[in-house]
Amino acid sequence: MKIIWDFTAVVEVCYKRLGCFTDSPPWSGIPGRQLAGLPSSPENVNTKFFLYTRDNILKYQKISATNPSTIKASNFRTHRKTRFIIHGHLAGADLPWITNMCRPSSKWPFPAITSTKKAIIN
Repeated sequence: MKIIWDFTAVVEVCYKRLGCFTDSPPWSGIPGRQLAGLPSSPENVNTKFFLYTRDNILKYQKISATNPSTIKASNFRTHRKTRFIIHGHLAGADLPWITNMCRPSSKWPFPAITSTKKAIIN
């Protein structure tokens, strides 16, 4: 991780695999994204991916963006539609409304749901 400071605040942060983010356009300061702040490190965010498919409706499979073998060993298929549900950092992924939303049904597609500014930034 690389951080560049000026005298008032962090102006750029860089993360391996993801690249660099600044407080300037296109990351922030544009009409469609008026949030201030830079994303936290992937290690701090600790994003988890729980995969539900029509082949495993009742129990998720844990997959990792940094460990391709977990994806290969899962029911993920590139030819199937994939949707991500972003629930925000205050809600746990095991809440009933989230797990119900993840289970394949006739109610797809689902909207993306976020609950906080930081969740949106990350």
